[in-house]
Amino acid sequence: MIVKQTNLKLSSRNIIKDSAKEDNYDPAFVKEILKSRDDIKKGRGGKIATEDLWK
Repeated sequence: MIVKQTNLKLSSRNIIKDSAKEDNYDPAFVKEILKSRDDIKKGRGGKIATEDLWK
């Protein structure tokens, strides 16, 4: 068996960008999702406790 090595980087960003191209997602929507993920990584997000969801 011959296995071909590729230089693919697998991450959620790449998957979202590839999906946007394949499934015709609105580019503005994809950009907003990616911005939100970056904001959370930088500590600009908030966390809602599960018990607070049904108040």
